[in-house]
Amino acid sequence: MKRGYADRRRGAADPFPTGSKKLATHLTALCSRLDTPELIACVADAHARVLLCKALVCPASEADHRLERRAAMLLRLRGVDVDMFVNRLRPVACALGLVSERDWQIDYYVVLGARPGASAADIRAAYRKKAFAHHPDVARGGDAMDFVQIKNAYDTLKDPQKRAAFDRCRQNYWVESDAAKRINKPNPAMSGARLWKVGFRIAVVVAVMLTAAWAMSLLYEQNVMLELVDAPGPAPAPLPTAYSVGH
Repeated sequence: MKRGYADRRRGAADPFPTGSKKLATHLTALCSRLDTPELIACVADAHARVLLCKALVCPASEADHRLERRAAMLLRLRGVDVDMFVNRLRPVACALGLVSERDWQIDYYVVLGARPGASAADIRAAYRKKAFAHHPDVARGGDAMDFVQIKNAYDTLKDPQKRAAFDRCRQNYWVESDAAKRINKPNPAMSGARLWKVGFRIAVVVAVMLTAAWAMSLLYEQNVMLELVDAPGPAPAPLPTAYSVGH
């Protein structure tokens, strides 16, 4: 109460007041972004969306939980799968530093030491083995926190609905549109055309260099011929004198 009173005294306002359309407007803006990079830019563009993303992905305070419930209600009214929407926001929250990657990517299969496709019996057997090895009252050196995590993993994976939701969360929810993938993926046709252009340019350069070398060779030969013509030659030998008739 004192904190809320102090906030009101400082003029702090709720970015999503009750009865306002701001929350619905921001949710509409987030739902319209299909690519994860666009979704990151959309969230980072407004402080209210950053608060909304944090409340949906990792609610910490009572205000976050209230905002989470209101946003979930609006999303359901619009026919949006709340779990899928939150899962799409997880890489956004991680990219913006709102939550660390290890805080939401705990793999319960790794915790229990079971395969992702393990049966319910295998999950139960793996849980019993891990619980016996880490129970603080049974195992020597057992850690209560590890046992709690093992218990949470088993409670999630033994329930078919919770396990299905967790399996969806294990997927990579970084999404890019086909256009973005086409930009990032090299096109063989474009690569061939680019190679042809590069080869043509190299051929032109080589042809120019050969032509220049041929021209320089002609100039050199011409200069050599001119020097030979202009150089003074040896004096001509005197003509032999004609013998006299009397001789």
